[in-house]
Amino acid sequence: MIATSINLNTAVRTIADEKPFSLLGDLRGTIGAMVGVIRIHNDRPAGSWERHLKGDELLVVLDGRFTMTVRSNNGTLEDHNLSAGDALLIPQGYSHSAQLHSPHIDILFVTPREGNEEWTEPQV
Repeated sequence: MIATSINLNTAVRTIADEKPFSLLGDLRGTIGAMVGVIRIHNDRPAGSWERHLKGDELLVVLDGRFTMTVRSNNGTLEDHNLSAGDALLIPQGYSHSAQLHSPHIDILFVTPREGNEEWTEPQV
Protein backbone atom coordinates (compact mmCIF):
# COMPACT_ATOMS: atom_id res chain seq x y z
CA MET A 1 0.00 0.00 0.00
CA ILE A 2 1.38 3.41 -0.95
CA ALA A 3 -1.18 5.61 0.86
CA THR A 4 -3.44 4.99 3.86
CA SER A 5 -7.19 5.57 3.67
CA ILE A 6 -9.25 5.45 6.86
CA ASN A 7 -12.98 5.50 7.59
CA LEU A 8 -13.18 7.80 10.61
CA ASN A 9 -16.56 6.49 11.79
CA THR A 10 -15.14 2.96 11.93
CA ALA A 11 -11.97 4.19 13.68
CA VAL A 12 -14.04 5.92 16.37
CA ARG A 13 -16.38 2.93 16.84
CA THR A 14 -13.43 0.57 17.36
CA ILE A 15 -11.70 2.56 20.13
CA ALA A 16 -11.12 0.16 23.02
CA ASP A 17 -12.35 1.11 26.51
CA GLU A 18 -8.85 0.76 27.99
CA LYS A 19 -7.27 3.08 25.39
CA PRO A 20 -9.11 6.37 24.69
CA PHE A 21 -7.73 6.91 21.17
CA SER A 22 -7.06 5.12 17.92
CA LEU A 23 -3.70 5.82 16.27
CA LEU A 24 -4.41 6.22 12.57
CA GLY A 25 -0.89 6.78 11.26
CA ASP A 26 2.17 9.00 11.38
CA LEU A 27 2.42 12.39 9.67
CA ARG A 28 6.00 13.05 8.59
CA GLY A 29 7.60 16.24 7.35
CA THR A 30 10.60 18.54 7.57
CA ILE A 31 8.74 21.88 7.89
CA GLY A 32 5.56 23.36 9.35
CA ALA A 33 2.16 22.50 7.93
CA MET A 34 -1.00 24.35 6.93
CA VAL A 35 -4.34 23.20 8.36
CA GLY A 36 -7.49 24.31 6.59
CA VAL A 37 -10.62 23.44 4.67
CA ILE A 38 -11.12 23.59 0.91
CA ARG A 39 -14.05 23.15 -1.47
CA ILE A 40 -13.04 21.70 -4.83
CA HIS A 41 -15.58 21.88 -7.65
CA ASN A 42 -15.91 19.34 -10.41
CA ASP A 43 -14.51 21.76 -13.00
CA ARG A 44 -10.76 21.22 -12.62
CA PRO A 45 -8.93 20.22 -15.78
CA ALA A 46 -8.65 16.47 -16.33
CA GLY A 47 -5.16 15.25 -15.49
CA SER A 48 -4.54 17.73 -12.63
CA TRP A 49 -1.86 16.39 -10.28
CA GLU A 50 0.01 17.63 -7.22
CA ARG A 51 2.68 16.46 -4.78
CA HIS A 52 4.24 17.71 -1.56
CA LEU A 53 8.01 17.35 -1.44
CA LYS A 54 8.54 18.40 2.20
CA GLY A 55 6.01 16.28 4.09
CA ASP A 56 3.03 13.96 4.15
CA GLU A 57 -0.48 15.26 3.44
CA LEU A 58 -3.56 14.34 5.48
CA LEU A 59 -7.00 14.77 3.88
CA VAL A 60 -10.28 14.33 5.79
CA VAL A 61 -13.37 14.18 3.58
CA LEU A 62 -16.21 16.30 4.96
CA ASP A 63 -18.60 16.14 2.00
CA GLY A 64 -18.73 14.62 -1.49
CA ARG A 65 -17.32 11.55 -3.20
CA PHE A 66 -14.16 11.11 -5.25
CA THR A 67 -11.41 8.73 -6.26
CA MET A 68 -7.87 9.79 -5.38
CA THR A 69 -5.21 8.18 -7.54
CA VAL A 70 -1.85 8.11 -5.75
CA ARG A 71 1.33 7.48 -7.74
CA SER A 72 4.37 6.22 -5.84
CA ASN A 73 7.89 7.34 -6.71
CA ASN A 74 8.37 4.15 -8.77
CA GLY A 75 5.22 4.84 -10.82
CA THR A 76 2.85 2.39 -9.12
CA LEU A 77 -0.75 3.69 -9.14
CA GLU A 78 -3.25 3.09 -6.34
CA ASP A 79 -6.90 4.26 -6.30
CA HIS A 80 -8.73 5.23 -3.10
CA ASN A 81 -12.52 5.66 -3.28
CA LEU A 82 -13.39 8.26 -0.63
CA SER A 83 -16.50 9.91 0.76
CA ALA A 84 -17.57 11.85 3.85
CA GLY A 85 -16.04 10.32 6.97
CA ASP A 86 -12.94 8.98 5.21
CA ALA A 87 -9.37 10.19 5.62
CA LEU A 88 -6.34 9.69 3.39
CA LEU A 89 -2.69 9.97 4.44
CA ILE A 90 -0.49 10.57 1.38
CA PRO A 91 3.26 10.00 1.82
CA GLN A 92 5.76 12.77 1.16
CA GLY A 93 6.65 13.14 -2.52
CA TYR A 94 3.86 10.93 -3.88
CA SER A 95 1.83 12.48 -6.72
CA HIS A 96 -1.97 12.44 -6.47
CA SER A 97 -4.95 13.33 -8.64
CA ALA A 98 -8.66 13.48 -7.72
CA GLN A 99 -11.57 12.43 -9.93
CA LEU A 100 -14.79 13.82 -8.44
CA HIS A 101 -18.05 11.82 -8.44
CA SER A 102 -20.12 14.67 -6.98
CA PRO A 103 -20.49 18.38 -7.90
CA HIS A 104 -17.89 19.30 -5.25
CA ILE A 105 -15.89 17.90 -2.36
CA ASP A 106 -15.16 19.55 0.99
CA ILE A 107 -11.84 18.58 2.57
CA LEU A 108 -10.05 19.29 5.83
CA PHE A 109 -6.35 19.25 4.97
CA VAL A 110 -2.99 19.21 6.72
CA THR A 111 -0.39 20.06 4.07
CA PRO A 112 3.26 21.18 4.19
CA ARG A 113 3.69 24.96 3.89
CA GLU A 114 6.47 24.65 1.28
CA GLY A 115 7.55 22.28 -1.48
CA ASN A 116 4.11 21.93 -3.09
CA GLU A 117 3.85 21.36 -6.84
CA GLU A 118 0.82 21.28 -9.20
CA TRP A 119 0.69 20.37 -12.89
CA THR A 120 -1.57 18.95 -15.58
CA GLU A 121 -0.74 15.81 -17.57
CA PRO A 122 -2.32 14.99 -20.93
CA GLN A 123 -5.01 12.30 -20.77
CA VAL A 124 -4.27 9.04 -22.59
